[in-house]
Amino acid sequence: MNLRKKCTVSKDTVIYETFPFQILLAFFWDLALLSPTTDKSRLAWVVIGTICINTVFVLSILYIVSHRKSLFQTKKSKNNPYIFLIMGTFVVCFTTILNSWLNLDGHIYYKCIRDLKEWNFSWNQLMLAGHMSQGYTIFLMIGEFLFPNRSIGVKAVHCVMALITIYCFYLIVETIVKKKDNLQVALFTAIFAFSPMFLGIIGELNTDFPTFCFFVWMTCCGIRGDYIRQAGCGFLLCFSKETGCLLYGSYIIGETVFILFSERKEGLKKAIANAYNREIKLVVIGGLLWIGNYIFNMKNGGGWINNTSISGTDTGSAGTGYKHNSIAFYPSYMLQKFRQLLYMNFSWIMYGLILIAIFVIIWKGTKVLKIYIEGKEKYFLGILFSFFAFLVYNLFYITYNHYRYLIPFAFFISIGVIMALLILFKNSKIRKCITTLLVCIVFASNFFTFDPIAKATFMKQGTGTGDILIPSTIYTDEYDNIMIAEKEGYSSVIINTSGMYNFQCHYMGNCFNKTLKQLKYDSDTLIVLPCEYRDAYGTTASLFGVNLAGYTDYYWDMKKNHLNLDCVEQVEQMEHNNRYQKLNYRIIYSLSEISKKEMQKYKNIYYIALPFDPEFDHKKFLKGSRAEIKETVQYFGWKWDVFQIEQAAVSNKH
Repeated sequence: MNLRKKCTVSKDTVIYETFPFQILLAFFWDLALLSPTTDKSRLAWVVIGTICINTVFVLSILYIVSHRKSLFQTKKSKNNPYIFLIMGTFVVCFTTILNSWLNLDGHIYYKCIRDLKEWNFSWNQLMLAGHMSQGYTIFLMIGEFLFPNRSIGVKAVHCVMALITIYCFYLIVETIVKKKDNLQVALFTAIFAFSPMFLGIIGELNTDFPTFCFFVWMTCCGIRGDYIRQAGCGFLLCFSKETGCLLYGSYIIGETVFILFSERKEGLKKAIANAYNREIKLVVIGGLLWIGNYIFNMKNGGGWINNTSISGTDTGSAGTGYKHNSIAFYPSYMLQKFRQLLYMNFSWIMYGLILIAIFVIIWKGTKVLKIYIEGKEKYFLGILFSFFAFLVYNLFYITYNHYRYLIPFAFFISIGVIMALLILFKNSKIRKCITTLLVCIVFASNFFTFDPIAKATFMKQGTGTGDILIPSTIYTDEYDNIMIAEKEGYSSVIINTSGMYNFQCHYMGNCFNKTLKQLKYDSDTLIVLPCEYRDAYGTTASLFGVNLAGYTDYYWDMKKNHLNLDCVEQVEQMEHNNRYQKLNYRIIYSLSEISKKEMQKYKNIYYIALPFDPEFDHKKFLKGSRAEIKETVQYFGWKWDVFQIEQAAVSNKH
């Protein structure tokens, strides 16, 4: 069995497969060139780059226009109108969080992006928060150049990346479903597209999302035989986050192992020659460039991975002894990871179907599986290797346990469930009904938490109409040891990050904006918030998600009716702009903390009864004051009462 395929590298192939990357690079470079804030002091480099990039881009366009028939006649996918319905629905869902606040980590990454407004056209300056994420940064900077100082630009880029990812997954599904069945292919794609692990966290700004997208792109290109494009996506994958290199390397190893095993009878030398074919030579380019870049950064003391320690224990300090960002065997940490994987958003149904299908494969033999992946076995073995490598990494690498870190499993689970449904249900009508039910469940899970097993497993916070879960209860102590909060200590965890597993956290900020809008907030208003979340810091971080960087002054945009948290550090500019009003707020344990003198500064004092802690007695908190419900504000599952406090009644109390 000779698996060595010719990897065509004709002029048509090169231009056809590199053109998307040319568009990306030219668009990014030219926007940076036109930006009035970028640093163009390295004039020779800027001029050479501009000439080379745009010359190649223009020549490619001219070539494509003159050879469009030959270039676009091959590798056409089946016309499936349902896929555009799925993508349209995805966009509509995305628009509901387009204007939402970034979460705590999102503010950190967005601050890095905004700092690049003075980019000096150097490669290493495109790193984000210590990550070698230059491939991702290029995408985000396009959004920032088009919409400066507004996070909707980078969020829109996320949406575009997500749509490409959905289409790539659809192309992968087409290779699995052999018979032409547009509805079945679309339903399978919808399981993936509407997964809360994907759609539910698209509004976050982090390096995990692009890692996931680029991996799906790379896999799709490999399965379709677009090897140059696969190499380009592999490059982006490596330069998204360090975990991208893990997925990338394990995928290539899986392919190589399959080729070596399949050709073992023809001799080791020939098997190795076939494994090291032109396709592999192209794909490994991204990894080799990453290694070179990493070695260079080591010499310069940079790189997130340099902060990782092999031994996770530290007996010389207090706490657990498991250091943050270390490799160690920590059973309690592993248990929390497994719970996130198995119990969140009905994942247990998916894993249950996959487990049953595995038993069927063991019982009936691999022939029941081969009919769906015939001719593509090496790619699916690459996917399997990536799955196990990523699973092992997540279990043994001790760090914060954010749900978004698991996002590649959205791809692995979706592929597994599709295979399971094909194996278990031969009747297409029954299979479509079950698939439709799964799609409805995962879709609804993006907006509400109603998984009974998840609600019984994880800590909960109130939303006013239901619950929001805290699947991650990990934090670091003063010694930088990883700690796992017990139920009585859940306040150590910030809901703005730990509770980010669907749209609910995004809607919390939208509900707060709606509250200020309905109250017609102005400078004569004081907003009082109960200190439900450990202390003022924890409450502020959970609600606004930005004070980790030391920012506690926020400004209300009277034109757009929302808090301007995207540029929270631009205090001076907003302070002297009539469009913005500083948010007067106090986070307190008791009303007695607000003096009579302070109250007299304001015309209106409103108390927002945050619903985080269902056991918190707001009436007891307001006891001794004359307070009446002014508004009841509700937004997508979040609901709270707003009380207007009469100053005279409180002042008399003092």
